Amino acid sequence: MAREKDFDRAFETNETDCLAWSERIHTKLGVTLGQILLAVVLVFCLLGFLGYLIYSVEGVPYFAKQHLQLGKGKKPHHWTYQEFDSLKLSSDEHETSGYLADKIAQRFGKAEIDTSVNDLTMTYSPSSKSYGGNPFTEVTLTFWRAKGKYYLSRKEAENIQDGKNFRLQEKTSVTDEAAYESLNVGNFDDGEGGDTYQSVVKQFGFPQSNHIDVINNGHTNLTIDYRWNEGNHYYDQELTFSKHKDGHYYLKSRR
Repeated sequence: MAREKDFDRAFETNETDCLAWSERIHTKLGVTLGQILLAVVLVFCLLGFLGYLIYSVEGVPYFAKQHLQLGKGKKPHHWTYQEFDSLKLSSDEHETSGYLADKIAQRFGKAEIDTSVNDLTMTYSPSSKSYGGNPFTEVTLTFWRAKGKYYLSRKEAENIQDGKNFRLQEKTSVTDEAAYESLNVGNFDDGEGGDTYQSVVKQFGFPQSNHIDVINNGHTNLTIDYRWNEGNHYYDQELTFSKHKDGHYYLKSRR
């Protein structure tokens, strides 16, 4: 009889041990298994949201530095006008038809990178501004983010040449300030009524520098500079043209 009691006692457990393991948790911690699972799900959701923020804000510069940033001591691509002109822009911030930043980096190499939450800029800037007396071209490309990718929305080129219409010369041919003042300046918005770039070049020769700025709505501005010295006086005639549908650039401002 005593042996039977010992056998029964060996299989006896207290009331808490007989409860399901979820009930044990509730007994010991004061919370249910469902509450614990809900807390775990919320933690994972929070971590996922934080990860998204890190990727979309802080992660963009990291991604750019890793994949688009020009390495130290590396030389950037030397752009031609034909290459610059071939780049297609997105027409608005929701369109995804423009060139992608990573595709441009694959084709033309990496660049100096600047980023913000919704924008990315790639600048191809040579360490030396001139080579053999000819200024190097500097190209700046601006992208906006749409659907997690960066699409080209603006392109700028400084001192770009095509060997025909866009050329530069070292010295100004005309140093008569009055001659520049006599130019016909058109409407500031589109240059309508102003002298054309071709007529200005014919009269004054090619400029010492130029800057082309093309934005996503298709509007293109061309700015050129004629510079010279007379004694202690430095002169700089800055002329800005707007491109029309006929392909000509019309003078819109002079300063």
